[in-house]
Amino acid sequence: MRFEGCRTLLAPPEVVWSTLLDPGVLRTCIPGCQEVRLDGAEYHVRATLAMLFVRGTYQGRVRLVNPVRPHAFPTGRRYRYRGREHVSYRLTGDSTTTLHYFCEAYLEGTLPSLR
Repeated sequence: MRFEGCRTLLAPPEVVWSTLLDPGVLRTCIPGCQEVRLDGAEYHVRATLAMLFVRGTYQGRVRLVNPVRPHAFPTGRRYRYRGREHVSYRLTGDSTTTLHYFCEAYLEGTLPSLR
């Protein structure tokens, strides 16, 4: 799966930065999300996802890698269930913020190989 795009937000980058790092806000923004918990520098996420005939509850971890406050935070992690993903965000602007986002996720193992 691949998601990318940009959105203009009516807040300065510093406010958007803090909001995007808030576990409570993240939980409401992620479809199917049941829990977002911050443990040190790692976010732990649990979500129920459904695609076509496959439905499941998945857990993952996300860690910010080399954040550049308040303009960019690439992430790096490894999902359980033999998956992997890459997410990055870039914030530009002064009084308003343009949020540029990119996410690429892969599910690996037996199930994705069924056709």
